[in-house]
Amino acid sequence: MDRRERLKLIIRMLQESPRSSLDIKARFPRVSARSIERDIEQLALEGRIQQISQDRSRNPRWQTREQIPAIEVKWMSGRAAAAVKLMQRYMSPLLPSDFLDELQPLFRKADLALRQSHNKEFLSALDEVELPTSAGKDLPMESINHLVTLKEAVKTGQTISLRFDSGESDGERYLEKVSPLGLVIDEKCISLVAAHEAYAAPLKISLREIRQVELQEAPSLLPAGFNLGEPA
Repeated sequence: MDRRERLKLIIRMLQESPRSSLDIKARFPRVSARSIERDIEQLALEGRIQQISQDRSRNPRWQTREQIPAIEVKWMSGRAAAAVKLMQRYMSPLLPSDFLDELQPLFRKADLALRQSHNKEFLSALDEVELPTSAGKDLPMESINHLVTLKEAVKTGQTISLRFDSGESDGERYLEKVSPLGLVIDEKCISLVAAHEAYAAPLKISLREIRQVELQEAPSLLPAGFNLGEPA
């Protein structure tokens, strides 16, 4: 995660509620305390956050001067509520947690709308709806766990170690210091797109082919000469 993204996340944290310097540092365990202190100092100098208290341990509390954008929906039709719940069902495994946090008011409004008697037909119809793609359908629990780890790696900018079925005669392949670039969905599967020093083009690996994935300490980096063209 670069500094710009880190500053945005600090602002988002403080929009949710005031936090101490230690609380903010704890959110970034892989970043030095001094780096986070410089981030806080910069935001304070820009007037985007302000100090509201300081305890004896010199652990000040901060609040933002920027208001979190609120999702306000006064009325929602049964059709719209069903669409929102379908989005929550199928997209939650892929969306970053901070995005989902912002969408919670929308999800709650959809729940309320579907509980009303005149919308019961839309509530019952939810179980009959299937996505036109089988990308995320019937994923085994192991793949869902891998998906959670991959989302964290992409979000925090960490490398991963990866064991996957290569689909070739050599069977499974194991790589370390793989740099995740993102997760993509096509008509048939959810795939990881990643960079590795052994490949000049990005790897595209189906979630169902991944056998083991673990976060590593090193930050994601694009190898020298890497070409973001057609995946290997």
